[in-house]
Amino acid sequence: MNQTYGNWSLIIRDDGSTDDTVEIIRDYRERFPGKVTLLEGQGRRLGPCQSYARLLERTTANYIMFCDQDDLWLPEKIEETLHRMRSLELQYPGLPLLIHTDMKVADRDLRVSSDSFWPIST
Repeated sequence: MNQTYGNWSLIIRDDGSTDDTVEIIRDYRERFPGKVTLLEGQGRRLGPCQSYARLLERTTANYIMFCDQDDLWLPEKIEETLHRMRSLELQYPGLPLLIHTDMKVADRDLRVSSDSFWPIST
């Protein structure tokens, strides 16, 4: 919710949480009407691939960014990624494009152990 770019919406599919996840999402949906959509009553667990497929079926957005349950986005993530995408669209008109970003690695208390995933993933 603290993104520097404000024209976005969030579609969430819960894949069978057994904690308070759905209630937390409902609270966000009430606090930020029109910003958060929860796909409720989806039934059985689908796993990541099929869950993302269901989310893709529900959007009409020109740009899509995926987020896992353990991701925490820096405030400039959407703005910087969208800016890069639009720059590349001008450079490569009519071609399909994919943008990905690096990430910081942190523990559950958000203590950063690496400022980049690349050096530790190779």
